[in-house]
Amino acid sequence: MKYRSSIIMLGTLMIGQVACSPPVMLPPVQEPLDSVAWQNCAKDAEERSGRSLLDDMKMDGNYLMCKGVVLSNDPSREDEAVEMLTESALLDKKDYRPYWLSAQVLTRAGRYEEALTHFSRAQKRAPQMEVPTVKLAQMVAEKIGDDEALQFVEKARKRGLCEFSCVGMLADLYHGTGKRDEALKLYEDMIKKKPDDPEAYIGLARIANLNEDFREEAKQLDKAIDAKGFDKLDKDRKASLYHSLAFAQYNAGKYDKAKKSLKKAVRKKESADWLLLAGWIELKLDDPAMAQIQFDKAIEMDSKLAAAHAGLGDAAKALGDLNKAEKAYKKAAYLDPTSGLFKLKLSALYIELNDFEKAKIQLDDALKLGATKLPQDLLYQVKNAIRNR
Repeated sequence: MKYRSSIIMLGTLMIGQVACSPPVMLPPVQEPLDSVAWQNCAKDAEERSGRSLLDDMKMDGNYLMCKGVVLSNDPSREDEAVEMLTESALLDKKDYRPYWLSAQVLTRAGRYEEALTHFSRAQKRAPQMEVPTVKLAQMVAEKIGDDEALQFVEKARKRGLCEFSCVGMLADLYHGTGKRDEALKLYEDMIKKKPDDPEAYIGLARIANLNEDFREEAKQLDKAIDAKGFDKLDKDRKASLYHSLAFAQYNAGKYDKAKKSLKKAVRKKESADWLLLAGWIELKLDDPAMAQIQFDKAIEMDSKLAAAHAGLGDAAKALGDLNKAEKAYKKAAYLDPTSGLFKLKLSALYIELNDFEKAKIQLDDALKLGATKLPQDLLYQVKNAIRNR
């Protein structure tokens, strides 16, 4: 009897251990799908299952999550993994994690429409989470194309899964695929809804740029920078917008304004291309000495920037240092042998040096590279000088 009592007591103890067994511990939902943490989680759940310790729905759900994530790393078992994660979601109707994880699996597999659905289901359980519609659409655009991305975002909008930034991307896609009127309407609607957000003004500036309406481009970029939301942008984005404004003002012939805008850009971030623009602006403002400084700084940052060497040639020529100008133009032509402009600049320089034979050679080379791409006023001057020598 004592022996039997001991067995009964031991059985009771084991039942108590099973009932009190802690659930399978899950890694954070942000953990990479192929991490060791998920593999350990699945292994732990498997061992518990083997010892018959899975005695409640919660533990079953966690087991399915871990197992599903691990299976997802085998491309041939992705469907099985998604089914397992979906089953986990059905076991606990408050847990957003199974849907969030299955959405990541589907995203990685390039099944973007399905991924959007699973992200949406996860958000319904955790409203503080954001459905990454824009990120998914960017992947579609990058891997498939803009037309497909446009269809993807249009469907997302119909489903109520396209917030403000997503509408901005939709407008960009309309514009990029030639639907200019649709893009304009969306940007205008965005401004009505959030006049303090800079994104719609930036979109309108892009349209103006493609239409070569640089004054309108500068006007819209000014509005973007004046918008209250501009202060919320990161340092690099602010610098980029100031640079874009400077370029628009330069193209519109507003050189003093362009110089001021570019100074604000360079204060936040300096690049060789931006210093190149600074040099061009100084040339337009008839300050070749300052232009030479800017071109030198650009070359110091990027010695292979052909346009900076050409700019240095322009500055040296304006300062009367024709030998330095010749070296700079030659360097530019060497770095970019496809540019007829640099050959044409050399031709014009040789005319000033009264070396018409070299001028003719460089002009012929420039024309071979494409006469229509050359500045017609300079081309006319060079041709006329050679013809009338």
